[in-house]
Amino acid sequence: MKYVLTLLLFVNFLAGYAQNDSTATNYEYALIEASRQKMLGNIEEAAKLYARVINYKSDCSIAYFELGNIYTAIQKNTEAETYFEKAYNLDNYNYWYMYAYSGILKINKNYKEAIDVLRKFPYDNENNNSILFSLAECYAEINKEKKAISILNKMEKENGISEKLLLMKVGLYKESKKFDKGYNELLKLMDFVPESPQYQIIMAEYLNDFDKTEEAVKYYESAYKLDTTSLFAITNLADYYTGKKDSVLGFYYLNRALSLPQIDLEHKISAVLYYLNSDAEMEKHQDKILDLIKSLRKYYPDNYNVKTVLYDFYNKTGNTLGAYELINVILKDKKDSYILWQQALYNASILNKSDDMISLGNEALKYFPNKRDIYLFIGLGYYQNEDYENCYTILKDNVEYIKDDSFKNQFYYFMAESAYKIGFKKDSYECFEKLIKLDPKNYLAINNYSYYLSLDKVNLDRAKELSFKTIKSDPENAVFLDTYGWILYEMGLYDEAAIFVKKAIDTGVDDPDVLFHYGEILFAQKKLPEAKLYYKLALENGYDVEIIEKKISNILNEK
Repeated sequence: MKYVLTLLLFVNFLAGYAQNDSTATNYEYALIEASRQKMLGNIEEAAKLYARVINYKSDCSIAYFELGNIYTAIQKNTEAETYFEKAYNLDNYNYWYMYAYSGILKINKNYKEAIDVLRKFPYDNENNNSILFSLAECYAEINKEKKAISILNKMEKENGISEKLLLMKVGLYKESKKFDKGYNELLKLMDFVPESPQYQIIMAEYLNDFDKTEEAVKYYESAYKLDTTSLFAITNLADYYTGKKDSVLGFYYLNRALSLPQIDLEHKISAVLYYLNSDAEMEKHQDKILDLIKSLRKYYPDNYNVKTVLYDFYNKTGNTLGAYELINVILKDKKDSYILWQQALYNASILNKSDDMISLGNEALKYFPNKRDIYLFIGLGYYQNEDYENCYTILKDNVEYIKDDSFKNQFYYFMAESAYKIGFKKDSYECFEKLIKLDPKNYLAINNYSYYLSLDKVNLDRAKELSFKTIKSDPENAVFLDTYGWILYEMGLYDEAAIFVKKAIDTGVDDPDVLFHYGEILFAQKKLPEAKLYYKLALENGYDVEIIEKKISNILNEK
C-alpha cells in the first residue's frame, strides 16, 4: 500500500514538473533511482539519493517523506521527525504526510504537538476515524481522559460498537479508577460477541484488578466453558482454587490443560514450572506437582524439556538417586550439552559413585576435551577409591589450566591430601600453601595442613599460627580445638595443650583420636591415673589395641 502511494505521489509530482536543463535530469534520475533502491531494500543508498534529490530541489516533499520513513524504520526518530515535519509543512493537506508527522510526534512523546497537527487537518470521511482515534490516544497520554473518552463515544455513536474503541475506553476508566463505567463497557463488549471466551477473560482480569476475585472467577469459568483449551482460564482457575486450598479442583484444571493437544507443550511446561519453582507450592503440594510432571511424561515420553523438568523436581526434593538415574537416560540421547555431563558428575559425587565419576568423566572428555574441570571429578573418583597416586597425577597434570579459583581450590585440596597419603609430603605442603593463598578462609584445609605438620614435627610455628586461625573462626569446633592442642603438645606446651583438647572433649566428642591425644598430654604432665583412664576410653571407642596396651604398660613402668 505504501509503495503504491509513493509511486502515485511520485508520478503526480513529475507530471507537474518540467525542466530541460541538466539539473532536472539529475533530479529525476536521483528520485527514480532512490525509489528503486528502496524497493530493492538498499536503504542506505536510497537515503543518499533522496538527500541528493533535496539538494537539487529543496521543496520536494516526497523526498522528505521517504527520508522520514527510512529513519523511522532504523529507529532514528529525531531525524525522522525533522523530515516528516518538512514534508508536512510543504503540503499540510496531504493525509499521509500529516499522519506520518503526527505519528512520529507521538513516538517521540510530543503529544501536544501531535494533537495540534491532527486537529488542523480538515474533516475527511475516509480518514476521519483514524485521525479521531489517534487524537484520543494523544489525549489519554497527557492524562486528559475525559477528552479522549468524549472522542471515542462520538466515534461509537457514528460508527457503532467496536472492540478497539470499547477496550480503549475500559483502559481509560481503569486508569481513572472508575470501575462501574469500565465494567459497563465490558458488558457491552460481551453482549456484542457473547460467544467470545477472550472477552470473558478480559472481564475477569478487569475484576481482578479491582480485587473482585470471586466475581472474576465466574468469568474465568465462563471462558473455560466456552473454550476448554483456554490456558489463561485454566491456569487462573487452578491458581484460584489451589490458593483457596481446594487443591482437588485446582489441580483438576492443571491436569486438564496437560491432556489437551490444542495447548502447546511450551505453555504446559511453563504452567508446571510455576508450581515447581514456588517453594510455598512445593511445600503444600509436592505429590500433586509430581503427578503433573508424570502426566507430562505420559503425553511426551521422549521430550528432552519434559525430562529436565522431572530432573529439576528430583533435585529440588533431594532425590539425588532419581536425578542421577534420569540424567543418565537423558545423556544417552543428548551428549552435546556440557551442563548435563556436569550435573551427572555432580550427582555421582554426592552418591559416592566413584567408579561412575571416573567412567562418566572420561566419556565427557571425548565430547569436551578442553573442559579441564572434568578432571576434578575423575580425580575425586580415584580419591574415593583410595587410588591416591592416580588422583594426584591427574589433578597435577591439569591444575595449571583451571582459571576458576573455586575449582582450582578443590584441585589443590585433593592434590594436597593425595600427595600426603602417598608420601609426597613436600608436594603436599606446597599444595596446601597455594590453596591457603587462594582461599585464606578454607579452615578445613588449614586444619588438616597444620595437623599434618604437627604429625611430622616440622614447622610447628607455622602450624600453630594456622591452627589458631581456625580456633578464631569457630571456637567450639572440637576438631579445630584438638588440632591446636596437639600442636601445643608437640611444642612441649603441655598445660596449654590440655586446656584445648579437654575443651574439645567437653563438646561431647567421643572420637578415639581426641581421647588418645588427651591421654598423651596427661601422661606428659605425669598425671598417670587420668592418662590411663583416657587411654582406656580411646580403646573403647575404637583406637588401636596394640598401641593402647603399650601406653598402659608405660604407665605401669613409670610407677
